[in-house]
Amino acid sequence: MLKQNTSNTFFLETTSGKTPINIVYEYCKQATGSKQKPVVVFLHGLHSDMFGNKAESLKVWCKERGVGFARLEYSGHGSSGGEFVDFTISKAIDAAQHLLNNIIKQPVVLVGSSTGGWLTLLLAKACPKQVKGIVSIANACDFTETWWKSLTKPKQQKWQQSGVLVEEKYEDEVWEIGYELINDGRKHLLFDNGKLAKVTCPIRLLHGLKDEAVPWQVSVKVAEQLGGDDVVVELYPNSTHRFGEPKDIDALCAAVDDLPVWN
Repeated sequence: MLKQNTSNTFFLETTSGKTPINIVYEYCKQATGSKQKPVVVFLHGLHSDMFGNKAESLKVWCKERGVGFARLEYSGHGSSGGEFVDFTISKAIDAAQHLLNNIIKQPVVLVGSSTGGWLTLLLAKACPKQVKGIVSIANACDFTETWWKSLTKPKQQKWQQSGVLVEEKYEDEVWEIGYELINDGRKHLLFDNGKLAKVTCPIRLLHGLKDEAVPWQVSVKVAEQLGGDDVVVELYPNSTHRFGEPKDIDALCAAVDDLPVWN
């Protein structure tokens, strides 16, 4: 049985000298006296929040098994403070590390969707003793640089000069994306420099072949460069980037259950 906690807030210091950003999180602790198991931590995607179908289903999975569960919303996302236009990978990593190191303070299994998948790898590299396993969905490793290189030179120049790119995204949403997301992302690139070889925990990489945002080949490339010997790539012919259909959720929970960390 889990001790169900309501959402809480911590404050993320910034290097700009501005008021610290409030970060909203939820942590449902494992019941006292139960055999200690890793806490499942969900990391959402870009311009998303912590209450999507995948996170809610994982919370139920954890509750049924007496496993601790935690999730948070990055700055500029959901109910956390800050503006999306100011979001960077560094801010997301700082928030997630604070949750792991100062609030959970015990072994974890990271489950990350899209951008959250990239974050799982960065966290495993930064906290190898604490991260015992990873499940990623539509891993968007290094997506900022891939996105940048896909743009025309005029569009790159316009974004760099103005500092903001206005993009129409899913379901007619309009995103204002700061250039600092690209600039900051370069500090965290993992491909083709041997950094992924330092990630050795068991990993399950799930990806839909109908993903319209992140090609499935990204998950394969991640698998090829990881340093561990327990890495599985699972490709789903009819799944999209959202990976939110009942069959997708079943596959996600099965992948978490498959990690050799629960005994």
